[in-house]
Amino acid sequence: MMKNIILLLALVFSFSCKTNQTIGQQNINKKAESYNNQAQEYLFERNYEAAINALENAIKIEPEYLRAHFNLAIIYQNQYKNYQKAIAIYEQIESFDATNPSVSFNKGMSYFNLQELDEAKKTMIIYLNQSTNNQKGIRQANQVLKNIEFSKKALQKPLDIEYKNLGAPINTPKNEYFPSLTSDNEMIYFTVKDNKSNYAAEDIYFSKFENGSWQAVQKINSSINTNANEGAHCISSGGNYLLFASDNYKYGNEGRFDIYLAKKTGDKFRNPINLGKNINSRYWDSQPVLSADSKQLFFVSKQKNGLGGSDIYVSTLNSEGKFGPAENLGNTINTSFDEQRPYLHPDGKTLYFASGGHAGIGGADLYKSTLQEDGSWSKPENLGYPINTSGDEFGIFVSATGNTAYISSDRTGGFGGQDIYSFNLPTSLQPELVTYIKGNVTAKKTNEALKANIKIYDLKTGTLYKSLSSDEINGSFLTTIVSNKNYAFETLAKGYLPFSENVSIQKLKNNEAFVFNIELEKIAVGKEFTLNNIFFETNAFTLLDISKIELNYLVDFLKNNENTKIEIGGHTDDVGSDESNLNLSENRAKSVYNFLLEKGISTSRITYKGYGETKPLYENNSDENRAKNRRTSFKVL
Repeated sequence: MMKNIILLLALVFSFSCKTNQTIGQQNINKKAESYNNQAQEYLFERNYEAAINALENAIKIEPEYLRAHFNLAIIYQNQYKNYQKAIAIYEQIESFDATNPSVSFNKGMSYFNLQELDEAKKTMIIYLNQSTNNQKGIRQANQVLKNIEFSKKALQKPLDIEYKNLGAPINTPKNEYFPSLTSDNEMIYFTVKDNKSNYAAEDIYFSKFENGSWQAVQKINSSINTNANEGAHCISSGGNYLLFASDNYKYGNEGRFDIYLAKKTGDKFRNPINLGKNINSRYWDSQPVLSADSKQLFFVSKQKNGLGGSDIYVSTLNSEGKFGPAENLGNTINTSFDEQRPYLHPDGKTLYFASGGHAGIGGADLYKSTLQEDGSWSKPENLGYPINTSGDEFGIFVSATGNTAYISSDRTGGFGGQDIYSFNLPTSLQPELVTYIKGNVTAKKTNEALKANIKIYDLKTGTLYKSLSSDEINGSFLTTIVSNKNYAFETLAKGYLPFSENVSIQKLKNNEAFVFNIELEKIAVGKEFTLNNIFFETNAFTLLDISKIELNYLVDFLKNNENTKIEIGGHTDDVGSDESNLNLSENRAKSVYNFLLEKGISTSRITYKGYGETKPLYENNSDENRAKNRRTSFKVL
């Protein structure tokens, strides 16, 4: 936000100077010039009414004072969005000087903001005829002409969008922007900045959704927020990691604006760490977003190796658990204009971002791109009107369920400044359907919160899908998972028996979630547990490859608890003869036994036994119950 303010002021002053350079020096009454200088000071202080009064006083003394007229038009155009008034002032300037390119450009932009597209096109062509040496201006004008043609088509097919202001206490007369939510939509984090002063610092706030409404807003603890700027943040889908950008040098810095990471324990975030030179350059680095599996970090940078303006980069976690060198996403996504505020949805392949360089409806529009099978990104798709307007849009956040989007806007009817809004995202713009798994890990009987390692595997591929930990203070965990898959869900805590579960998400419904409140039992002689993801060939004792996920997990359990000895028990249902079932169960138990031996587990710690159909967990009266009775159990000796 601060960057936009500085650019705005620079625009005012630079165009003011260009106006004078175009028409030559004017001999201005010193009193009139003093009023103009006062106006510029008021502008910097955001006292727009005082700036207007000062400029009007300057014009009363010098009716043809072009710089004062131009500054007045800029205020109406950029601050009050009174484009008709701005156009009237630009036309007055043209009556004094009809060949001023700066006037033509801003007049054309005002027409464009009013969606008077034919007038905007005509005026931009006039600008191009006037401005033959300003390559940057020519590039911008040609982009506007491209946007005009795109807008004509987009405005004819508006989307059915209804914006909902999140209301108090989220929104206030201050600026609230950059919303991000945990995957269960119960926590929202956002940046707040007072809109009364250019020197006000950005801070990060949060609110919890309870009893059908957002609760009182709180500022994140002082280990994050300081007197400097902390903003452009994102919260991980599980809510346990916060990434943000800051210019506070107390954190340790590589450049003038760096990206930091803070881990949440209980209700507080720990002291942040600088993500280092692979992420942070000596230039401006900001607007981070972490992929749902925490393996990729997307961010925006103005590094000199970019394609122009600010570009989107990605860094991938290496085998050492550190983010590797950042790579530019390339010219499918990035342009010679600014790309901003990337957001990778928890589906892992749908990227939303803002850009001023692709065909759009306004200065900066929102786009969607999808990661292809070959690792490339699809051609960005404009999100359409009225999600995009003739103004600047950036900072979209899409819920884990994919049907709700959040955005910041200074549209009329709000609380003042930038407010946060939500709206239903059209189906065509939604990402792949995902859900979340959440719960708490506690000790059985004592209900003590436990820090446990949780691993989720894709049962089809046998690959680790996600690895996370429950909170060491309250035992909570939260993470997203993609639909149309089967997962093995495993939990391990030192000194406790392991827990495993199958999670099948083949026909996921929107807003459907999975809650596991896991109670772990302490290791004790005689205690028995079952691992639910050990599979054999039908009527045989050959282990399926998919079982190795669970068995490696069992190896970890035994290595972490070196004094624990177990008996491996094989069990069947009642189909077949007693003798065949007993032999099958013993051979299956022996297969597990042999696997553990191959992994280095001593024979002194493991034995095996087949029980056949003698110890059913459920009555063998249905296919579902029989499947549950066919199992491999483990008893502590």
